[in-house]
Amino acid sequence: MGIGMLLFWGLIIFGIVMLARGFGGTSSAGESSARDRMPQDILGERYARGEIDKSEFTQKRRDLDEAGTTPMKKQRRELLKADGVEAS
Repeated sequence: MGIGMLLFWGLIIFGIVMLARGFGGTSSAGESSARDRMPQDILGERYARGEIDKSEFTQKRRDLDEAGTTPMKKQRRELLKADGVEAS
């Protein structure tokens, strides 16, 4: 009887935890989804962490700008608005 009761309450607690995780969202606070992150954001984060130096950061930023991956402010606002975020 003791093992059955333990198993029962373990399943109840597991179910509650899984429901809470499912309804709480997939990303933790401070994390942004991959859709919200632009290549320049990732590049800036790598520079801030010290993974790349200033010259590499500058070169990669220039490459991204030349490739046309930098969205205009209006396009970025439209992307954020589509996700329900008001941007100024």
